[in-house]
Amino acid sequence: MKKQNTLIIRVPKKSEKGFTLIETLFSLLIVFIALIFICKTLIFSIYTNRNSLIRFEIIQKYEYYKYYLYSKPFNSNELKKGDYLKYEKNFKINWTVKNITTSLKKIKIKISYKNLTKQNFIYKSKFIKEIKNE
Repeated sequence: MKKQNTLIIRVPKKSEKGFTLIETLFSLLIVFIALIFICKTLIFSIYTNRNSLIRFEIIQKYEYYKYYLYSKPFNSNELKKGDYLKYEKNFKINWTVKNITTSLKKIKIKISYKNLTKQNFIYKSKFIKEIKNE
């Protein structure tokens, strides 16, 4: 007689330990969801940090131009009545000078970077001069 090749399927006993396919897929799904949330948090953090740095640069530019215009003489070309526009890298610097009286000017300074903008105004008086320590 010939021996027949038979396939023997072994059924695991209840006492044997291991993961089933469903358990493995479920645990991989949980890990995948956790990785997605970690990536979203990282992207949000990078975006917020970038915007914070841009806002800081806008404030630096505003302060620079504020003191730059304060340092100019009252009748200088940059302080004559009108609109002035300047570009630096990706920043747009705009200031508008209005004569309130013959001895007082109102200067509106606006610094823009894409969709972020800082705008404020200062006053320049003919009679107030900075004191220099020499």
